[in-house]
Amino acid sequence: MSASNFMEFGDVNFGRNFNEKSKWIFKSGVEYINYPVTLPEFEGEHQSYDKSEKDDLNGYGLSFGRDFYIANGFSTLISVNFYYSKTLDKKIGKAAEDIDFDYAFTRSSHELVAYEGSLAINYIFDYKLVDVQPFIELGLGVGQNKVSKEYRTLGFTDVADSSEDYDVNVKEDFALTRASIGINFISYKGLMSYIKLTTVSILKTTRETEGESNLRGSAAIVSYDANETGLSESKTMTMASVGIGRYF
Repeated sequence: MSASNFMEFGDVNFGRNFNEKSKWIFKSGVEYINYPVTLPEFEGEHQSYDKSEKDDLNGYGLSFGRDFYIANGFSTLISVNFYYSKTLDKKIGKAAEDIDFDYAFTRSSHELVAYEGSLAINYIFDYKLVDVQPFIELGLGVGQNKVSKEYRTLGFTDVADSSEDYDVNVKEDFALTRASIGINFISYKGLMSYIKLTTVSILKTTRETEGESNLRGSAAIVSYDANETGLSESKTMTMASVGIGRYF
């Protein structure tokens, strides 16, 4: 009973003392990303690809940083962050409801990796059970996205021009600038959860494109083999994040 920490959860000053000091934090979450893809244009019979379109990705995020207490409930968090997403979507189209024949096939694959450093400004509302901490956050970093798009129709005969194909791989490097708003929910023991909405401005710097396509009724095969460097393409993507973490 003489231990200094005995029954500390019953001490009304425990939560206050925890909040009013600097501490480390580790966070892990899931990410939704709406990424702007750049592809060779294609107008097929059952599938089309625009030069610029946005695809949905799901992934994970890790963060490690130091929360520096300032005063009067304000603190600033400096952290390094890592994002990884790998999403695969595959669809097979039947010729008709009553015909068991795979007529069309589409496949989309994404892999995104990004690293960044960030700075957040927080203000905490000290409640009895769970503290609520809204924040704004800015981040700078770099990343790479790989996308693969495949589409194929099989046709009903052995005629050479009865099918059409699109098989393209694109790899892009980019720099990113991120602005986020969110809320942390913090327990007295340092466990926390968070939600966050983000707008990201990305600057694509390099792009490698390879693959080929052909349209139904055309014997010509279009090949793609381009290595673009020194690009300066600005795009915007959105993110939504939820996760958990711990202060220590």
